[in-house]
Amino acid sequence: MKRKAFTLIELLVVIAIIAILAAILFPVFAQARENARKAKSISNLKQLALAHQMYAQDYDETLCPVLGFGHPDGGLYHWPELVYPYTKNGGEKRRNPDGTWFDPYAPANWQEFASIVVSPGWKKSPRTVDSRGVTLQQYCGTNTDCLRTSAQAPIFSYAMNGSITTVFWALLGCQQGWYNCSEDLARPGALAGFAEPASLILLAESFDEIANNSGEFGPSHGWRKAQDRYTGATVIALVDGHAKTVRGASAMYSTVTYPGHNACSNSWGNMIWELPDSPIAGCAKNKPDAQYYFAPRSGR
Repeated sequence: MKRKAFTLIELLVVIAIIAILAAILFPVFAQARENARKAKSISNLKQLALAHQMYAQDYDETLCPVLGFGHPDGGLYHWPELVYPYTKNGGEKRRNPDGTWFDPYAPANWQEFASIVVSPGWKKSPRTVDSRGVTLQQYCGTNTDCLRTSAQAPIFSYAMNGSITTVFWALLGCQQGWYNCSEDLARPGALAGFAEPASLILLAESFDEIANNSGEFGPSHGWRKAQDRYTGATVIALVDGHAKTVRGASAMYSTVTYPGHNACSNSWGNMIWELPDSPIAGCAKNKPDAQYYFAPRSGR
């Protein structure tokens, strides 16, 4: 009895069909994976935003500081530690059981941060050139922190807006007379002081923001690098407690400046760089049609 077998043509047709199906389905799978990560990030930031709200209710409607003095180890408090009593998840760890310093940058310790303070997209490298051809090198100059494209530690993948509440060096600068003590950075962030809490950013996806703060006031402008983390989108949490996805800007590394708006300059009086087509502005006064913004905290 003669056995029937596939011909070469038939095998090639089957392989071609499988290749076509793979080409169709792989992008769908990739998009589904990105959407799952985005949903996880929204959940994380929603929980963290609610933790900040609970902290404020327990402290006379005042937000926790981005950084603060007085840690028992002699170092600084970071905001994840301050909201940990309300999340029981993701508080920054200071010491190992043997008393040695816990290094958040050591890969062996990264499993410790598999928590709501870690973005599911924290390992994703930012683009080195934006859609308009501006390179990261042009934007950062010689700032080595700004030039980084590989993530250092998951603990820094979410960042608190450093322009809305007390920062330890601002308090020190106020005490030493370095600048005006009425600046927002040197004053606690009371909820009553936010004119538009539904538009003012509290937390954002960020990229290795060293001091755990963000917006136009961080050393590496980490939120810009994270704004296309989920297929051209990023996730933010607002002061009023809700979290949502927003589209990023095509001009990620724009160096457009808006002079003359001292109320929205950073603590050193420097002009703020903006992204022309972004729904997020460093300062709403610099960009009146901005949907969301980092400063000023008292309104437009």
